This record gives sequence, C-alpha cells and structure tokens, in this order.
Amino acid sequence: MAEKTATKDWVTPVALVGGAIMLGAGAYLVLKKPSVIRSGDKIKANFKFKYAGSGGVYVLQVSFGNKIFDTPVFDHVEGLTFTKEINLTEAKDYVIDLIMALPMGVTPNVYDAEALIAAPPLSRNILGQFDYLVKSVTEGALKVVA
Repeated sequence: MAEKTATKDWVTPVALVGGAIMLGAGAYLVLKKPSVIRSGDKIKANFKFKYAGSGGVYVLQVSFGNKIFDTPVFDHVEGLTFTKEINLTEAKDYVIDLIMALPMGVTPNVYDAEALIAAPPLSRNILGQFDYLVKSVTEGALKVVA
C-alpha cells in the first residue's frame, strides 16, 4: 500500500494574514494624517507630560517648522511660535492646552511641531538660552492648506 502524505493549503491563511496587515497599514496611514487647517484659523495644541520637580512658573512654547532629518535640530518658521506661561504646582502628570491662531498668509505646507517647557525669561538668562525641562517633536503635526 502507498502511504498518503497530507499537504497543507497555505494560500488561504497567507491571503487572510496579508489582507489583515494591508487593512491595518491602510487604517494607520489614514488615521495618522495631519490636521488640515487654513491660515487665520484657530487650533488647539494638547501637550501631555510628566513633571517631577517641586513646582514653579514655566513657559510652554509650541513652534511649527520642520525637523531636519534625524538630527535634534528644528527649523522654526517665523511667526509660528506660540507661548503660554504655566504654573506647575507639584510633581504629577499634566495635560495643558494652548489655543493659537495661525497668522494670515501662512505658506500652505505640512509642518512638524516642537513643544517644550522652558524656564521663564528671567531665569533663562541665568540658566542659559536653551535650557528646558521637557521637549517633544511631532513630525507632520499640522497641514496648512490654501
């Protein structure tokens, strides 16, 4: 008698897994797209961070521009930096909103965002211009359309 060898059909599982991966990748790309806004419109930046210090007055600064490749350098666009003074009272997780209006005539483009919490201007002279507690850069955060 001849022995029967079982062969498995791999086409169906590969097609199902491949299809699921493609659907997941498509959903990710669709949901990842930046917010669309026109110049002159108001936007809200939501900044979440963990603060471990003893408290004090700081400055939240959100700037739009472009991250330069894989370097820590961020190229700010003039007129697209917004600041807000914040009082951090204790060590905890914070969520701070900054509402800003984009100036008229902003060039249509996709901008990256840089958010940082810095020492107040008076302290900054003593500490150094580039001292900050928290820094976060988001690529493709804002899309300005004509």
